Amino acid sequence: MKFSEEMDQYLTQKRLSPVKASVHYGDLSRLTMAKSQAQLPPVPVEVIIKLINEFLEKIEMPEVAHPIMTDFKVDPATKIVELDYEAIKRNNDLNTVNHIVWLKFTMDKFLGVVASGNDCNFDIPPDPAHYNDPGRRSKWKYTTSGILIDQLEKKWDESLLLVFPLPGITDQAKSDIERGVGQYLLKHDVPILDYYSHLF
Repeated sequence: MKFSEEMDQYLTQKRLSPVKASVHYGDLSRLTMAKSQAQLPPVPVEVIIKLINEFLEKIEMPEVAHPIMTDFKVDPATKIVELDYEAIKRNNDLNTVNHIVWLKFTMDKFLGVVASGNDCNFDIPPDPAHYNDPGRRSKWKYTTSGILIDQLEKKWDESLLLVFPLPGITDQAKSDIERGVGQYLLKHDVPILDYYSHLF
């Protein structure tokens, strides 16, 4: 894998300050951007897959022929995706199970999130009163993307999940590719409701 000077542009993006990056401290930056993205027309999943494979080719990573996951379940209580990460690792020669980029969508086919790691989920708070619920293993129970989707009055499409395995990379490269994928999609006019999700 390598990043050319052309591709470096997709890895440089000004990040939000810690307060503006959160949906918990009264700042509306991420919600404002989510609302703006929701005004744009959603891009078909097939086009998004093509763009991501185009990006992977440019950084000399293998194309993913079948990124649409079909063999998974969603825990009805936690909304955590029950996916065989070990099988994905084994079948794609990954160094670790979290070397994947994954994407989830809303019921009206907006791309909601570009993320990475072995933590696929469709979490969403039941109502605004639960936005600040504390988590067991993290500070907050619900993810930023779940809160934003609820604020937009949308729902996750729990039948649609894209996974792009990333063989032969390091943890730092995983973060770089996640950021690059998100920026590449944005620069090709693909709206992402959680616009900043891939930058953290």
